[in-house]
This record gives sequence, C-alpha cells and structure tokens, in this order.
Amino acid sequence: MGFKLPDHKDRQGDAIKARTAALEKFKAKAAAIDPAAVAERAAAKAATEARRMAAAAEKKAATEAAKQAAIEAKEAARLKAEEDAKITEEMREAERKRVRDERYAARKAAKKR
Repeated sequence: MGFKLPDHKDRQGDAIKARTAALEKFKAKAAAIDPAAVAERAAAKAATEARRMAAAAEKKAATEAAKQAAIEAKEAARLKAEEDAKITEEMREAERKRVRDERYAARKAAKKR
C-alpha cells in the first residue's frame, strides 16, 4: 500500500485522544492531592503575604521618616536664614553706629582745635 497522509478526520481524532489523555492525567493528579500539602501551600502563601505587607509597611514608614526629615531640614534652613538675616542686620547697625561715632569724634576734634 504506501504512505497515506492524514486527513482532517484523522487529525481531529488524534486531537480528541490527546485531550482525553490530558484530562485523565489531570484528574489523576487532582485525586492525589494531599491535604497536608494544601495546608503547607496555604501557610506559605500566608507567609509570603505577611512578608509583602511588612515590606509595604516598612516602605511607608521610611517614606514618612524621609518626609519628616525633609520638613525638619526645611525648618532648620529657615531658622538659619532668619538668624543670618538678624546677624547681618546687627552688623549693618554696628557699622552705622561706628560711622556715626567717627563723625561725632571728628566734630569734637574739630571743635577742640
């Protein structure tokens, strides 16, 4: 006889057989599920979720700490700027007094001559 190419019906039959075999394999695997393994997987999933929640809480805390540090740094910078402005104003005032005192001393010296 010779070589025969598979037609549509042959391919369809092979596909049905493959699906049935896969379904049987799945059913056999599902029947063999151990309740201890299910409990272990659930515990592992809960532990993973707890770690994820802890990481999220830690990240949130770090973000809050960074925000607080930024606020404190901004406040410190503002206070430093105010202090610098006050010192600068005091220096200007001292310079004005010095100039005034020099003029006064010059007038006194001029009167004495």
